[in-house]
Amino acid sequence: MSAVLRILGWKAVGLRCPDHELSFDKGSGQPYKVTLIQMPNGTGKTTTLALLRAALSGVAEQWAPEQVRSFQKRPPTTDRGYFELRLLLNNRRVTIAMEFDFEKGRVVYRTTRSPHGQQSGYRPPAEFRRYMQPDFINFFVFDGELAEKLLDRTETNAEVAVTTLFQINLL
Repeated sequence: MSAVLRILGWKAVGLRCPDHELSFDKGSGQPYKVTLIQMPNGTGKTTTLALLRAALSGVAEQWAPEQVRSFQKRPPTTDRGYFELRLLLNNRRVTIAMEFDFEKGRVVYRTTRSPHGQQSGYRPPAEFRRYMQPDFINFFVFDGELAEKLLDRTETNAEVAVTTLFQINLL
């Protein structure tokens, strides 16, 4: 069975990137085929990429309190932050929300999908779980620095890249 993942948009509030909401929905419930985002230096590109990776992989539940707090807006204006990622997985809407509690230093996930409604925790559909692993997500949501490292013989372990991309470890 094929697995088609499309990003419909995201929302960030109270985090170290500016509060913002982006939608790639054409109004028909389907995203544009290609979306390019350009942001000046210092406007949250690295933070946004880290939030996308965390939302897709569910890793933020294991973050140390210091790592959670590193996402807090400077200077702090609130002890809470929120990131929401809206997806289309095999034409079914799925929303993964991350609620940041900077005081306690933790992130709580909530997943909304049909027919289950909103559930506590990181709960992507079963057919997507194997793709939503941190090692694989790093290739799916990558930045220019990773692309540069992939081409640098001294930085890259080709075996790890091939194993991850082709998911040979699942065989």
